[in-house]
Amino acid sequence: LERDGVDTTRFTLREELASVQILVVIDEENERFPFLMPREAPSHLALFPEDLPQTLLGQFDMVHTSGLMLFEDPAASSVCGFLEKCSHAGVPVSLDINLRVETLEKDRRHLYRAMDCATYLLGSAADELMPLTGCGDAESAARCLVTEKRTVVSRLGAEGACVYTPTETFHCGGYPVRVADTLGAGDCYNSGFLYALTKGWELARANRCGCAAAALNLTKPGARNGPTEEELSAFMKEDLKREVDA
Repeated sequence: LERDGVDTTRFTLREELASVQILVVIDEENERFPFLMPREAPSHLALFPEDLPQTLLGQFDMVHTSGLMLFEDPAASSVCGFLEKCSHAGVPVSLDINLRVETLEKDRRHLYRAMDCATYLLGSAADELMPLTGCGDAESAARCLVTEKRTVVSRLGAEGACVYTPTETFHCGGYPVRVADTLGAGDCYNSGFLYALTKGWELARANRCGCAAAALNLTKPGARNGPTEEELSAFMKEDLKREVDA
């Protein structure tokens, strides 16, 4: 992580806990079926309020988290409490819904509590937005989650992504790349989208940046193939050039 430029100064080692691993089964049609291991007492659920930086909110451009931690305490309550403080302090909150096989039928009260804090709500249209809302199509599912304070990002797989606000919709189609596998594509979309927002880019360009990051991830097998800033910038420049030439 340090080699990849991640600040690890707030990491702690708890030898009695196991870090979560995700086993992903991919079928012949490139459909993914993820499973979390271990199922009992994984380290990411042993998160307490004192583990979170309560007094440093002014130093953050944005806070991003995953719904994966919103179904069991102490993590669920700790994360929600922190997101509420961020929201009250004016710090933008990004939430990836991240419903999984293991959490699809669990109590959603903490998820809804976190959603109330979200400035940006991100999720797969088919796997998360539609099951969460009960809507039968991707657009209706996304639109019913939009509020005056909340923008919704609907990831559409090969069809790209749509960003919905109360008054506007921004669609970016999927980029035509040779797909090695789809592991990590959603997370890479998130990283590109949030990277663009921290640069002050408008939503339409941020959506394109997210789709570009996902496309670059698709070209290599495995889940740890997110593009570097230089690779993403080069791809975006080529995309802009193609658009101008067209």
